[in-house]
Amino acid sequence: MLDWMRHRQLHGPPPHGVGDGVDPAELEGHLHGARSRILDAFELALQAREPQLGLMDHAARVAMVAGRIAASMGIGDGDRYILNTAAQLHEMGMLSLPADLIERRGTLSPQELQWVRGQARVSADIARAAYHPRIALLIENQYRDHTELRRDGLSERDLVLAGIFRVADVFATVTWPRPYQAAMSAPTRSHLLQSGAGTRFDPLAVHAALSAL
Repeated sequence: MLDWMRHRQLHGPPPHGVGDGVDPAELEGHLHGARSRILDAFELALQAREPQLGLMDHAARVAMVAGRIAASMGIGDGDRYILNTAAQLHEMGMLSLPADLIERRGTLSPQELQWVRGQARVSADIARAAYHPRIALLIENQYRDHTELRRDGLSERDLVLAGIFRVADVFATVTWPRPYQAAMSAPTRSHLLQSGAGTRFDPLAVHAALSAL
């Protein structure tokens, strides 16, 4: 399905007059509806496969945390939409992992953790094909440190959003337990974020998170 969507992005619709005479605003409305249905379909697939893991609950929490951080930092509606969609989509790649890995209880080995984190590439492919490259950019960089992202030369706008998204994902992960990771206490969580501010995490996003949450 992803190959088909990429083909549509590169080559456009079939050349048989499809869409002739259609109002552009109406067509965009249909496309937006199609994207929403794609997201709904992936959510249902995740819930049906692994209902006990709460993957979509985690995605909703990341979206909530990112929204509060963004609001505290004065981020505009358009970029907040980018953040919210990235949060909702960032676990979709879990569908590509073997069930025994994502059902594993307790701490994962470093190699297993890398496999789990590798699902971000699949999630980013979904976002790039069905939504927007900027959404994919946030997802595929969700595990990378702030200093790494700065070296990569991201635009200042995307660097800010990537910083918010990373802090939101970490905050949600350590605040609500996951099968392979226990929740942290509030002081431990604050120390984790503050000690990494400026290196692992965007310091402005850390300050906003600790102030707004």
